[in-house]
Amino acid sequence: MLFANLFAHERQTSPTTHQKIRNYHLNSRNFCDVFFLNKLRLSLPAHQRLIVLHSSIHHNTLAHHPRFILHSRNKTRMISFRLLQLLQIFCGLAVFAQAFVARPAATNTPATTTMPLRSTATPEDTTTTIALPDLDAKEVVKVFGRLAEKYIMLDESGGMCCYSACKDCEYRLPDGGYRMADQSASRPKWIPVYEERVFANQNKEHTAKWATEIFDDDAKVTREIFAQKVSELEFATPLGGPFVSKSAGGKPLEDLIVAECLFDVLAKGKDSLSKRQMSKAMEELSSGEAGLTWPAFSAALGL
Repeated sequence: MLFANLFAHERQTSPTTHQKIRNYHLNSRNFCDVFFLNKLRLSLPAHQRLIVLHSSIHHNTLAHHPRFILHSRNKTRMISFRLLQLLQIFCGLAVFAQAFVARPAATNTPATTTMPLRSTATPEDTTTTIALPDLDAKEVVKVFGRLAEKYIMLDESGGMCCYSACKDCEYRLPDGGYRMADQSASRPKWIPVYEERVFANQNKEHTAKWATEIFDDDAKVTREIFAQKVSELEFATPLGGPFVSKSAGGKPLEDLIVAECLFDVLAKGKDSLSKRQMSKAMEELSSGEAGLTWPAFSAALGL
């Protein structure tokens, strides 16, 4: 019945309108072309405005059947039809989007399991934290100048180098310098971490100042004895830190607080200190170097 009404309407249209539809049928394969429909509606009278009803692309009716058009004199029917089309499109998009939202996104991140934290420290790994007061830098220099020396022995194998800048020399350092057997400075620079060092092949030996001046043989010293003996050592203006003249630093220390704090750092909270303990503690403070310089010494005392 619907198709009969549509064909009857097509026969009742004016020749001009009918010819326009036929020309579009012959020249265009896109029945839903928005540009053509708008152009065609504008060329028709108000009572002959057309809207598209149906086009079955699956059965290719566009190529075998004439245009089915609906002559609507009721604007309400036209608006309702367009709203129905928009509703169908919206529902289709909603179903399409829901299919992707419902599917969980695949990721390549491996699953991780949260494990409770636990301490792996052993009794041997624990270190005692020493609370140090605020020390005056010049007072620290007075103690460093009493312990530091101008000469230090480094690496016995370094003495075998010819120092001729040979290519691929095994005695060269990564920064281009040389591995030295010993070094000297114009002013005290190092506190040797060793008690005594001997290079038999080079007939060189050196005993650290602190090993002979502070300790008697292998005896241990207490905090008070250590601070007093450090105060009695001869002072020389060292390399590093604020400048302190020999006359200003050579006087006996009135305040032993710096020497006592140094004992606490080296003894690690114990009541006494031996040569071996002091040597090992200074080696740790120097990060494995042969001598303790001002930057490492001052950092150990909280400067």
